[in-house]
Amino acid sequence: AILMMGKGLGMRASEMLEARAGWVVKRRIGRSEATMIEVVGKGDKVRRLPLQPVQVRIINAYLRARGLGALGQCAQDTPILARQGKGRKPERPGEALSRSGLHKILKEFLEFAAAAAEEKDPLDGAKLRAASTHWLRHTFASAALESMPVNIVQTALGHASISTTSLYLVPTERALAEAMKKMKPL
Repeated sequence: AILMMGKGLGMRASEMLEARAGWVVKRRIGRSEATMIEVVGKGDKVRRLPLQPVQVRIINAYLRARGLGALGQCAQDTPILARQGKGRKPERPGEALSRSGLHKILKEFLEFAAAAAEEKDPLDGAKLRAASTHWLRHTFASAALESMPVNIVQTALGHASISTTSLYLVPTERALAEAMKKMKPL
């Protein structure tokens, strides 16, 4: 769920922690209906991001794993990301995940992924160990800008200014390497 919200939707850590089941709604778009998450971002501005069916399944699977009903069957104020009843306050499982809890879960996952990745290439492991929740958002932005217009990515990220979004408009290392191959070495 954390990876889907960060890398798949470009949500900020604060937005992930505030996300509630009631944020997921059905909206009519033209002649069809879409499932959307109404993200409350900086300045309490709401942006609507369409959810793909697999993203809805991820949220529902996580809710069910916590012993709750799926979206629409659990309370609207149910945190999408919740404490698991561990750590210093084990008596309050089900409340919203804390920033430190989010960081810890992500770092544990990335350490596991890094250990597996470094079997092939130690540099890949090091890259994963340096990752963060903002790295997930950055990855979303970079990937989205390869296939979407900058103004759509701006809206998806909740940036007030297109100049903020344009900070992610840097050539990929692959594009740079291909371009450099065309240059004469001397």
